[in-house]
Amino acid sequence: NKWLEVRTRYFNWVDGRLAQMVISTDITARRLAEEQAALQSERAQSASRLITMGEMASSVAHELNQPLTAITNYCNGMLTRLQGNQITEDELKVALEKTSRQAQRAGQIIQRIRSFVKRSETNRVNSLVAPIVAEAVDLADAELRRRQVKLSLFVSDRLSKLHIDPILIEQVLINLMKNAAEAIEHAQRPINQRHVELQVVPKEVEGQDVVEFSVSDSGTGMTPEVMERVFEAFYTTKSEGMGIGLNLCRTIIESHQGRMTAENIYNVRDSLQWLLEGKDYRVRCFDSAETFLSRYDPREVACLIVDIRMPGISGLELQDRLVERKSPLPIVFITGHGDVPMAVTTMKKGAMDFIQKPFKEEELVSLVERMLDQARDSFNDSQTAANRDALMAKLTTREAQVLERIVAGRLNKQIADDLGISIKTVEAHRANIMEKLNANTVADLLKIALGQNAKV
Repeated sequence: NKWLEVRTRYFNWVDGRLAQMVISTDITARRLAEEQAALQSERAQSASRLITMGEMASSVAHELNQPLTAITNYCNGMLTRLQGNQITEDELKVALEKTSRQAQRAGQIIQRIRSFVKRSETNRVNSLVAPIVAEAVDLADAELRRRQVKLSLFVSDRLSKLHIDPILIEQVLINLMKNAAEAIEHAQRPINQRHVELQVVPKEVEGQDVVEFSVSDSGTGMTPEVMERVFEAFYTTKSEGMGIGLNLCRTIIESHQGRMTAENIYNVRDSLQWLLEGKDYRVRCFDSAETFLSRYDPREVACLIVDIRMPGISGLELQDRLVERKSPLPIVFITGHGDVPMAVTTMKKGAMDFIQKPFKEEELVSLVERMLDQARDSFNDSQTAANRDALMAKLTTREAQVLERIVAGRLNKQIADDLGISIKTVEAHRANIMEKLNANTVADLLKIALGQNAKV
C-alpha cells in the first residue's frame, strides 16, 4: 500500500566498471495528498454547480412551471368536456398528444438539471462542441430571460472534437453567462442594450490549433483593482457572492490544458483615439453603434473604425445599417474574434479591410489614410453630382429636352424638327441653357451635362 518513486543512474566505479545506482523514495504521502486535492476539487466543482443552480432556482422554477401549467390546463379542459359530452375521440387524442409533449418538455428540463448537478467522476471524452454549447445555453436561457438579457450565439462550423469533460465545460459557460447577465443588470442598462455574446471559434495560438470560447457583455467592465483579483479564491464584488465561481472555472479550464483571461474590450477605443490624435487626426468616439447612427453626418469627410463585438448593435449589423442608407463611409473592422468567412462577408459588403487584434500601429494608420483618401474622392464626386443636380433643376422641361439632344450631338435644325419648334426658338433655349449652367462653350456644357466640372 505504498507508492515509491524509483530513479536510476549509471556511472563508472572506482575500478572502471559500469555501475548502476538505484534510489527509491517513498512518495505515498504526496500521492495521497494529490488524490485528496483531486477529490476536494471534484467536490468543489460539484458544490459550485449546486450553488449556480440554486442561484438560478427562481428562473428554473418559472421555466418548469410553464409546461406544468399547460398540462394542468389541458387535463382540466378534457375533464370538463368529458363531463359535458362535448369532446370527440379525435379531439381527445389531439389534447392528449399536446399534454404528452408538455410532459416531455418538463422531463427534459428536469433531466438537464439532474445531469448538470449530479456528482460524477471526471469523464473526459472526445466531444463535439456544438451540443455542449447548446446544452449550456438551454440551462442559462431562463436566467437570461428573467434579467431581460438577449443572447447572441455564434458557433463556428469548423470546430474539431475536443477531449474534455462536457459537464465541466458546461459549468464554465453557464457561470460566465450568468455573471454577464448580472453585470448588465447591475449596470442598469436599458432593454435595447442588454446583450450577451457567446462566440466559439477556431484559432491558432503559439502555433497550435485551439478552440476559443468567449463571453462578452454590455456591462460597465471591471476596474483595475477588480481585474487584478477577479480569479482569486473567495474574492467577490457581490454582496451575496462566495467568490469561488470564477476561481473554479479557471481551475477547470487549466486542468484541460487551456487558459482563461478577462479583459475590458472597449479600452481599445480609448487607446485608438490616443494613437490617432497623436498623428494629428481629428477623432470622435462613440459608446455604441446606436449613438454613432444618431449623430452620423454623411456630409462629413470621415472614415469608421469599428469592432465586430460591441454593446447593442454589433459591428456587422452596423455595416448593414450603413449599406441600407447607401452611406459612402469607408469602414475597417478590428477584432480579436474573427475568422475568414466573417472577413469575406464584410469585404463583400464594401469594408476597406478586416484586421485582427493585436495589430501594428503603422498598419492601422496606413489604412486610415487610404480610407480618408477614398472618403475625399467620394465627397468630391457627390458634391459634383449635387452641383449638377442643382444646375439642372434651373432648366425648364423644354430646355432639358433641348439639352438632351445637344448632348446627343443633334444640330439645331434636327432639334427643331424633333420638338416641332422653330430654329430660332432652339437657339433661344440654347442661350438660356448656357447662361443657367454657367457654360461658356459647348465643351463646358457637355462636361456639366455629363456630371463633370459642375459649379453652382
